[in-house]
Amino acid sequence: MTITPIHFDTCHPQSIPDMNVRIAGYDIARSFALFGMTLINFTYIMADFKHSSALSKFLMNILNGRAAATFVILAGVGMSLLSRQARLTDNGDALGRHRTVLLKRAAFLFLTGLCFTLMWNADILHFYGVYIAVGACLLRATDRFLWALITGFISISLMMMLAMEYEPDMGWALIDAAGSWHPETGLKNLFFNGYHPVFPWTAFLILGLWLGRQNIYDPVFRKNILTIGAIVYISTESLSRAAIYFISNYVPAAKGGILMTLLGTNPMPATPFYMLSAGAASLVMIVLSIMLTDHPFILKWIKPFADAGQLSLTLYIVHIAIGTSMVYVFEVTGEYEDLSIAVRNTALFYSVAVLFAFIWKKHFTRGPLEWIMRWTTR
Repeated sequence: MTITPIHFDTCHPQSIPDMNVRIAGYDIARSFALFGMTLINFTYIMADFKHSSALSKFLMNILNGRAAATFVILAGVGMSLLSRQARLTDNGDALGRHRTVLLKRAAFLFLTGLCFTLMWNADILHFYGVYIAVGACLLRATDRFLWALITGFISISLMMMLAMEYEPDMGWALIDAAGSWHPETGLKNLFFNGYHPVFPWTAFLILGLWLGRQNIYDPVFRKNILTIGAIVYISTESLSRAAIYFISNYVPAAKGGILMTLLGTNPMPATPFYMLSAGAASLVMIVLSIMLTDHPFILKWIKPFADAGQLSLTLYIVHIAIGTSMVYVFEVTGEYEDLSIAVRNTALFYSVAVLFAFIWKKHFTRGPLEWIMRWTTR
């Protein structure tokens, strides 16, 4: 089975959604991704894996890196929707204006993220800045070229892993304790061994650029995404586990170490297996989120979650501020617990966040930080 892309410009006019109306399904997906990212971050901050059950560890490994991938894909979707009309009409002036706005936003996120690393060394915003800058140059690219680039970013990342020793860098690592600047280390973190390196993570944003061009309301397209996405995810995870089991039992450690790393589906390092697994899982989750909004009754009740999705930048900063504050509490008390504490605190934060977003959106169009970003990048 193959996916047949159905573009808005080739659909019957009545099937083309009004792009002036925000697509709630994408906001729902963004909201769910916020929950997943909060859970993962709170887990690393508050929980002790040594005292957690095997099932809890398994579930965390499944979620790890998937929520962030969903966010990046949705960023690409937003870029496609922003430039859709200009692209379909081949309006070069309008595309140029959209590209300028996107490059300004990329700079805003990059600089904001760099400052934010002083609080949270696993920041994704400065990586976002580079992804968006790359995507801004691809607004006119064909679907075939986008898929070629997706393959290229993943392939280059794999070659870098084979050519250089991979040592995870748990921070921006641009300035050491003495205050000396190390741009080489910072660039390596940004492009190769950081939490969300440009190679291969930009592939997720390019995947979003492609998805944003498709008719997400077409039932055949949805079925293809759900079917192929599920097959790719299950096959990748199963093959990865089977290969790692075989290598760990039948291949000498000296030869099997690099193979086990390259065949893993954890986000660090972001191997081709991880990219396939996370990309497929994210596409399935996004399509399911959109399907939830097909029914007006359901949409009415899940609107607060969509509101939270629209305030994702603000809520991302807030959840990190809360989480890093909790680090000092746990360091002082030494009371790290199993994963249940992260689940409880995530549920509490997310509930308050959804309520806050629901109330805020009754009075304002955009979230606080969303407004600042748009005002400074006009």
